[in-house]
Amino acid sequence: MAQPKLKKMLLWIAAVVALVACVPGTAGYAWAITWLPLYGTVCHVDRVFGSAVSRDGYRIFLLDRGCDVDAAIRQIVGSAADLSVNPDRIIAIYHGTARANTADEFLAMQIVRRRLREYTGAAPGADNCTPRCAISDTSGDDLITKLINGYGSYAQAQFLYTAKDGADYIASILRMGPIAQGAVFLTYLTAAIYLGMRVIGLAIGRVRGSASR
Repeated sequence: MAQPKLKKMLLWIAAVVALVACVPGTAGYAWAITWLPLYGTVCHVDRVFGSAVSRDGYRIFLLDRGCDVDAAIRQIVGSAADLSVNPDRIIAIYHGTARANTADEFLAMQIVRRRLREYTGAAPGADNCTPRCAISDTSGDDLITKLINGYGSYAQAQFLYTAKDGADYIASILRMGPIAQGAVFLTYLTAAIYLGMRVIGLAIGRVRGSASR
């Protein structure tokens, strides 16, 4: 009799652990999906459904680096005071219309490529941290604090990673052409209509409930 109960309890524990482990990553993908309409509103709709779709534009928007990839590169190069490079040259190299010739230009390109994938408010390498390294970073704390801080670091890392991954997938689909862009538009339009109808239905139900009292 005890064995089925133990088995059931272990299954529940496994389910909770899996849920806790998956929530940050799922939230990152959800974040990437949810913010696409806002990206089109803030950065102009042709960056989503037009010829101006960029491989990096949506990702840097999610990472709080604005709408313009070139402006983001200028900001990154400008903050690297120890490099003697021309920002316009680095932009041209990044877009493949020029080639790096000096050690500073090669180093600048490495910095630009790395930082275009980093959230402006996150610690460097925050999305490369596993639960084990996150817990080891809090070695001076008690066990409960270690676990909480470790999970917080892990959750941030997973959220940032999947948000960037989701943004890259969405941008790749949008760059396939008008048919893919149309399919994405219809998907978001359908979702918006469904959510709008749900909100209207809930509002009507609440009004009727108040009137019947």
